[in-house]
Amino acid sequence: MIQSADYLYKLTHLGYTRSCREGSYGMLRTIAEINEKIRRGQTVVVTKEWIGRGEFLLTEPVAALPGVEAGIEFKPLRERPIE
Repeated sequence: MIQSADYLYKLTHLGYTRSCREGSYGMLRTIAEINEKIRRGQTVVVTKEWIGRGEFLLTEPVAALPGVEAGIEFKPLRERPIE
């Protein structure tokens, strides 16, 4: 059975014209997974900053929740015993 590591390719780094080496499909998958983890980590940091500043909204607010000045009286919820 042929494994993904058996497929060899010539790899050229796009940032460097003289950087060329041989690699396998398995190695490419590993590099892609590492890059994806780095990207996800950056996304988490940026999203956390947006949430902290109050700029991250899944949707625009439909309506503001009423405050104390609205005079709404809430009734406490009575708990029933579990039978």
